[in-house]
Amino acid sequence: MQAVYYATKAYVTSWSNALWRELKGTGVTVTALIPGAMQTGFANAGGLADTRLFANAVDPMQVARDGYEGMLKGELNVTSGLPG
Repeated sequence: MQAVYYATKAYVTSWSNALWRELKGTGVTVTALIPGAMQTGFANAGGLADTRLFANAVDPMQVARDGYEGMLKGELNVTSGLPG
């Protein structure tokens, strides 16, 4: 039931990484934010609130901060909100 979602996430990550390579040395950076499950209305609306996927959902503000800080550092991929 999530095939298109996961395929799209993989595509955007792959495309971002390829774009990063093409822009290397130009002064333009690309950062792909790869978030885990977040505490938004999505889980409740989709009937997923009681699933293992959303058991450790994180605050979206922290994910946004991690992405922003990673972008400022010029990081290629920033993963945030996944259980350690």
